[in-house]
Amino acid sequence: MMDKSMFLHLTEGRRGSAAAAIPKRMAERVAARQRSRLNRAIELMQSAPTQLMRFSRGDVLFRQGQPVSHFYIVKSGELQSCFRSSTGEEAELGQLHSRHFLDTS
Repeated sequence: MMDKSMFLHLTEGRRGSAAAAIPKRMAERVAARQRSRLNRAIELMQSAPTQLMRFSRGDVLFRQGQPVSHFYIVKSGELQSCFRSSTGEEAELGQLHSRHFLDTS
């Protein structure tokens, strides 16, 4: 693994060199990993049984730290995503609305 100082040393001031291509290759690899994960999720969805589930306001789908293996798609309404620190403080991470998905696998 390369730390930040080594990365900067290899890439700064070397336009046109092989080192200047490192950020581009890194971005391409990240994009390829994201595409691969999305393709895998789509494959799993196509072969997995689906089930329509209804939840009421305040229902908890899963808690932080619990092992889960579901892929949720919000058909209507919204889901709130929260983080609870070790001190018990809670912060909202965001909300998922219709057509958003949540991969908990």
